Amino acid sequence: MWGGDSIDVKKPDPRTILDLIKLTESDISKTVMIGDSANDFLCARTAGIPSIAVMYGFSDAAQIRQYSPDFVVETAQDIVDIVL
Repeated sequence: MWGGDSIDVKKPDPRTILDLIKLTESDISKTVMIGDSANDFLCARTAGIPSIAVMYGFSDAAQIRQYSPDFVVETAQDIVDIVL
């Protein structure tokens, strides 16, 4: 289980995602941040990975677009279409 208290820093610090990538021995080039807040998009940008903004989360469209995520989706199927 990995969450907000898993390491000693919080998003948007990129270590939150970079440490998880290392822990799971994942390929950073195949990693994407899916989120709904400024901290998610800032974390992805500083970690050097793309971000997908979901429009069904905590932030409204204006807040989300202000941070220029790489993709903006309306449904979970839209995420599948992007990553596959």
